[in-house]
Amino acid sequence: MSGTFAQNAAVLRILVADDTDLNLILLCSFIEKLGHIAIQAHNGREAVELFSRERPDLVLLDVLMPELDGYEACRKIREAHPDHWVPVIFLSALSSDEDLVKGLESGGDDYLAKPVNLVVLNAKIRAMQRIAGLQRQIREKAEELSNAYFKAEEEALLGGHLMEHMTETPGLHDPAVQHWLAPAGKFSGDLITAVRSHNGSLYAMLADATGHGLAAALNVFPAAEVFQTMANHGFPVGTIATEINRKMRRLMPLDRFIACAMVCIDPQRNLVEVWNGGAPSVLMLDQEGAVLERCQSQHPPLGIMPEELFSSRVDLLPYNKSASIFLSSDGLSEAESASGEQFGDERIEHALRAKPEERLATIQTRLRQHLGQEKKAHDDISILLLSLESQSPVASIKPRPARSRATTPQTIRPVQRWNMSFSFHINQLRSLDIVPTITAILERIDTSAEHTAPLHLILSELFNNALDHGVLRLNSSLKEAPEGFEKYLHEREQRLHDLQEGSIQIGIEALNEQDAELIRIDVKDSGAGFDHVGLLKALEAHPEQPHGRGIMLTRSMCEKLEFRNNGSEVVAVYRCS
Repeated sequence: MSGTFAQNAAVLRILVADDTDLNLILLCSFIEKLGHIAIQAHNGREAVELFSRERPDLVLLDVLMPELDGYEACRKIREAHPDHWVPVIFLSALSSDEDLVKGLESGGDDYLAKPVNLVVLNAKIRAMQRIAGLQRQIREKAEELSNAYFKAEEEALLGGHLMEHMTETPGLHDPAVQHWLAPAGKFSGDLITAVRSHNGSLYAMLADATGHGLAAALNVFPAAEVFQTMANHGFPVGTIATEINRKMRRLMPLDRFIACAMVCIDPQRNLVEVWNGGAPSVLMLDQEGAVLERCQSQHPPLGIMPEELFSSRVDLLPYNKSASIFLSSDGLSEAESASGEQFGDERIEHALRAKPEERLATIQTRLRQHLGQEKKAHDDISILLLSLESQSPVASIKPRPARSRATTPQTIRPVQRWNMSFSFHINQLRSLDIVPTITAILERIDTSAEHTAPLHLILSELFNNALDHGVLRLNSSLKEAPEGFEKYLHEREQRLHDLQEGSIQIGIEALNEQDAELIRIDVKDSGAGFDHVGLLKALEAHPEQPHGRGIMLTRSMCEKLEFRNNGSEVVAVYRCS
């Protein structure tokens, strides 16, 4: 017999249930000759118990057995193990159609008449072996899919937590900011974020990563972290773009990059900076929604250019208090209707003609109408609307604390004295972002975070005055002409590029004098000075004039503001308590 039947490569555990010992011995011997393992059961109840304990790969059940017949035994096996399918073959001398139907309805898979033809039995074992093998593969695949699903859910929860942490920044709830982010899937490859810096400037970034879903969302995490940290300290957007590009080149594959637009609205300098790398045009709108300025992409997306070829050049826009800034990802203009027509720039700009407070809702409504039965766009959509009217250079600055008259020597809180000094020459003045760098150092030294914003603003005003009017010898009256602002900025950039000599020294010292904790800032430049007396008198008489207001703001925040050496040195004393 062993020469008649080929040995099977896969060994099966086969449960055989028959109340006739001769039949049981014959079947089990045959099964073992085939190279399989036979498990004997003498009745239906024993078959049910052995199935649960032994977990066989195939079951041969005699129909007529004591205690439990084959049909009832099969039902109990199926009920006890609904998720574990094993083929069951009935063995019986009964061969009517009713018997066959009854066997199949009780959960059987095949029927073999007695006396058992061993050749046929071998063929059925082989057939069931193939079916069982496929079933095992299905179970394994199902288990793999289940594990993959739970793993994906775990990763999704982590990704969702990170995305929420990166995107839900306080700046998005700033009164000057309206925003909308509509992911095409569970995760968005778009990122919108906004930060109000120490000096009251509003920074905003809209980034659109390659791809979709979690993989795309992961691309924007490094950009978000760098942007929020550097914007908080007041770095220029060109510098922020440079650092994000450097980090992405270091961390991400070359085929992973992000189209990005960054904006800084600086009410202190009456300036709007825009850096656009691969994103749709950033629009400056007037009160009626007409386009005043269109800042098209001037750079490749972030993560493409090597550091030595990267350009941080920005578009500089004059501050227009009644204007607003609009940013969007290309998912908005490329959103397709059921007929394949894109939403397009024309529809966007037409929707922006709505009242400022209604523009975002108008775009959303018209987009839904355009999509129609599509209901959802095939790409992520993100929008940022920034109002310049809500900006104020003193928005985040607290008024100077009043001096306490009841302070006694016993109630003075001791403060650790410290001082630092810096000397900047031509190369540093051209290439360094000096004020944000010093502010970051101050923030580490001084634990009074509430004073960071006013100190940053004071330091910015004194340094910019020293650079513009002292070292570069620029005249602020240039700004008064209709095109004076652009001319002033161009002249500043040119003089800084051509600078052959000049320096600025900055000294900062923490003091405790009598009943006050003070920060003393001393800024000296190599210039010849300026008519500070005449400037202050003019500002007091005409505070609405377009230049010089930073000096008045600085003076209002300081305990003392003193010009020395014909204005080439300024000493500011800021009172912390």
